[in-house]
Amino acid sequence: MIEDKSKDTIGNVINAANLLVRHQADTVILVTSSSHMRRARTVMEDALKQRDLPSAVVPLNALDAPTQDEAAKVGADERLVIYRDLMRVSGVWAYPGLQQ
Repeated sequence: MIEDKSKDTIGNVINAANLLVRHQADTVILVTSSSHMRRARTVMEDALKQRDLPSAVVPLNALDAPTQDEAAKVGADERLVIYRDLMRVSGVWAYPGLQQ
């Protein structure tokens, strides 16, 4: 299944999680760039947990850094973005009036 109605990562995760619940998916193949995978996987796993769907999330990423080691580095800014997105996927919106 491809979710094509969202405008951003959080909308994509919420819409996809709802589709996955409806179809009782047992495995999710998450496709994105390596620089985006940690964020996307973290919020997808949280959205599925919130919906009591114990699906395995399998990452499939394209390397968009010079090396795997570079792609694996997590900076403070990235952590903040992940925390913000976890709040958004839980319904605590960082930007009132802009949520879907």
